Amino acid sequence: MAKRPSSPRGMSDPAVHSRARAVAILVALNLGSSPTDLAVAGVRGNVLLACRAGRESERIEGRIGPGPADGLVIDLAPDSQVPVGTSADG
Repeated sequence: MAKRPSSPRGMSDPAVHSRARAVAILVALNLGSSPTDLAVAGVRGNVLLACRAGRESERIEGRIGPGPADGLVIDLAPDSQVPVGTSADG
């Protein structure tokens, strides 16, 4: 029988230590042919994924501006307000 590798700090069994928090993701889509600028009070976070290159890790602070035929996936900050039913039309 193979010997189990030793664990750090003298633990008898390997363990995974993590800190969990609730995750809130906002998806902003612009399916139109013109840029959109949405004012969304209380929204703060970082762009995780974008349709267009160069926006990843961009900081979002109350305004979301997807370009034409563009989309953003935003990791909302823990103290950010989660918008419900926001659209460019109001």
